[in-house]
Amino acid sequence: MQQYTFKTSKSNTRPVIRIYENLSAVIDTGADIPVCSDANVLIERLGANEISIPGKVIETVGISGSVRGRIFRVKGFELGPLIYPELNFFVPDDPTMSSTFLLSASMFNGLICEVNFKDHYFRITLLDDEQTVRLVSFEKDGEHICWDVRKSE
Repeated sequence: MQQYTFKTSKSNTRPVIRIYENLSAVIDTGADIPVCSDANVLIERLGANEISIPGKVIETVGISGSVRGRIFRVKGFELGPLIYPELNFFVPDDPTMSSTFLLSASMFNGLICEVNFKDHYFRITLLDDEQTVRLVSFEKDGEHICWDVRKSE
């Protein structure tokens, strides 16, 4: 068994961790797709490419209603022991997030994760047979975003 622990913010009521040289990321159990509030962070720091047709607006529906934005693909996104060879991020046109990243629960599908508010940490536990490389893809078919998460071979 392998465990990786992120400290969470003591001043926040949600699980906010630090990734990529101190960028904030909130773990969101209700999100279907990861979100980034700043396309420049994805492009300049993580080498992302826009995958939607330039100028075409993608809409996603959440608690706050319909949000317009674009999709970017990051190659080699790392989160502790987890490596996502290709991970798509939704970037809203008008971000209202206080964190740079919102990491969706779907990124951790099939894993053991623990949020401890008392001791201020977020822990990912990998069993001995779990792969660290996570292949995640999504398809948008009308109103649904579908994730396919599987282990690498």
